[in-house]
Amino acid sequence: MRDYILLGAAMAGEIFENIRLAGDLVPKAMEIRYGFIPDNYKKASYLSTVSRMLSTGLIERKIDTKGEPYLELTGVGEKEFKRRFPLLRMQKAGWDGFFMQVVFDIPEKKRNIRQILRLKLRELGFGMLQESVFISPYHFEDDFAEFLAVQGLTKYVYVMKVKRVLVGDVKELARKVWKIEEINAAYQDLIGRIKKGETKGIEAVYLEVFRADPLLPKDFLPDDWARERLMALMKNKRPFQKS
Repeated sequence: MRDYILLGAAMAGEIFENIRLAGDLVPKAMEIRYGFIPDNYKKASYLSTVSRMLSTGLIERKIDTKGEPYLELTGVGEKEFKRRFPLLRMQKAGWDGFFMQVVFDIPEKKRNIRQILRLKLRELGFGMLQESVFISPYHFEDDFAEFLAVQGLTKYVYVMKVKRVLVGDVKELARKVWKIEEINAAYQDLIGRIKKGETKGIEAVYLEVFRADPLLPKDFLPDDWARERLMALMKNKRPFQKS
């Protein structure tokens, strides 16, 4: 929930233009993901998490011109946001032509740790090339080395920097490895819904789609990539303002 609140609060600031954070954004996002709202994501838990984040200075409460309250990241919160979501920062730098490749061979008796590793790789936007081979166009070598040491995985995991030689079309690679077409279709669907005026609950849908977006460099994205168009539409239409 903390990550969702960070994402939502970031939407109210410069990182995600001027999109508001609705009070029920996190529970709605969880309902979309699970089909119901788990107990630990219900309103009381949401408010408790917001309260803790306010007290620790990660977010602050502000009032818009209509007198409606919203949450926004503080300077401390923005640093935490960038630490939790490094892909946003790296995406702006572009691709250097190298992949970070992670290869692992973890014994079956440690399958729970293997699952933790896979979840971490997904969180960092890695794509699965083969069952035990993941790649990313970005580089997290230092942070990842710390993670491997903490989890006791250094003898099971090999991290390499691999130069592109005969990869072929990286857009086709993104389609196969990261399922980028499915994410783009979800962004396009949101654009269609906003244009039709169907904005109820759309903030939570957007948050879920964005959470699944590996934020690949432009080299990997299809020509009709819709996220930037969606962001511009959100900024201009302001569909999330309360009536």
